[in-house]
Amino acid sequence: KTELVCYSYPRMGVRVYFEDPKLGKKSLIVDVGDFSFVENFGADELEGSTAWSFYREVAEKNAVNNEQLWEQTDKDLEAAKSATPKIVDSALTARELPKLKHTFIPELEFPISFISWRTIKFSFRCNTHDCFELYAQKNNWYCAVATGQMILDFYRYYYSQDDIADAMGTIDYVGTYNSGQVQGYESLSKNCLDATYDNTANWSEAKAEIDANRPLKSGVPGHARACAGWKRENICLWPGPCKRWLKIYDPSPPNPDICSGGSIYWEDWDTKTHTNFIYVRHRTTPCS
Repeated sequence: KTELVCYSYPRMGVRVYFEDPKLGKKSLIVDVGDFSFVENFGADELEGSTAWSFYREVAEKNAVNNEQLWEQTDKDLEAAKSATPKIVDSALTARELPKLKHTFIPELEFPISFISWRTIKFSFRCNTHDCFELYAQKNNWYCAVATGQMILDFYRYYYSQDDIADAMGTIDYVGTYNSGQVQGYESLSKNCLDATYDNTANWSEAKAEIDANRPLKSGVPGHARACAGWKRENICLWPGPCKRWLKIYDPSPPNPDICSGGSIYWEDWDTKTHTNFIYVRHRTTPCS
């Protein structure tokens, strides 16, 4: 018997059930991308290739809050529909939308932005530009490695993913300890970078790093990504809360061509379980 499973959201695998004469009924999971066996289980395993329950670790824990967010979003939609019924018309085009804006966004007597945001820049002077590059992880267990490559490249330390994996002590087909990630950032920069592990990640801390023009590593159950931007609502309907997002440079899905995989997206902070951050900063003392 086989079934398609989402074993480490959003990664897909095939669970194969079989019976062993000595062990009895068993099952194993094979990743649909590279056909590797998933050997680790649990959201507390290394960041790499591990199977964990999205329902138990994310959906169930946040069920009450997510229901409230759903209800509030539904109220927002109903309010917009009441003010401007045409906004949900399937025939509405992007060209027509600006003409309707004034009907569902109140005219204010003072200038204010409804959304604030910031992304990593090359510099804050003159006509600067976004300065962060997405790389895919080469294989199923290199998520922390590819994240490290993105952040190290930002600081102009250029290494291959295999070199970074060696420096971080990455275990083949398994993943990377957070302590190894910290050690890798520092050793590959010859201690010119200071890496700090934080297992109490919150949105304000990520915002502070981006405001200082420093990308950071964002950890979720079983997976590592880079974060290079924040966005938030300045005005929201009562009782809130106002929405907040992080700009995620996700090295998944894997691809041997690191320039062809991965994905960039704005992630709703309140709908995700964040396990840790790693801050990477220039060391204030002389490099050793």
